[in-house]
Amino acid sequence: MGLIGLDVIGTVFGGATPARLAYVIIGLAAIWQLMPGFQSLTVGEVDAERHLRHHS
Repeated sequence: MGLIGLDVIGTVFGGATPARLAYVIIGLAAIWQLMPGFQSLTVGEVDAERHLRHHS
């Protein structure tokens, strides 16, 4: 959407409200993927990745 101004998510889901919900889910998933990186700052990279594998 940022480069060409086309809202693909809005087009696929057929409206502003479903698209907004999809963007919220995508944003939360991105934050979830960043958590091991933030944890590595406090507990160390190896322990952060060990914790990630433990929950899988």
